[in-house]
Amino acid sequence: MCHALIPKEEVREAETNELINKIYDGSADKLFAALLGRKKLSAEQIDKLKQIVGELE
Repeated sequence: MCHALIPKEEVREAETNELINKIYDGSADKLFAALLGRKKLSAEQIDKLKQIVGELE
């Protein structure tokens, strides 16, 4: 039996940072805009995103 030595969240954060740096020149807003431009969001999803952004301010 084996188990991970690094928590999943830590790996997710590192991989996300690498993706943002490699593909979007370190610009998280470019990644966000690219994701939003590909899918029509419901009012509920938009409200959830507003909440997330509000918590970052």
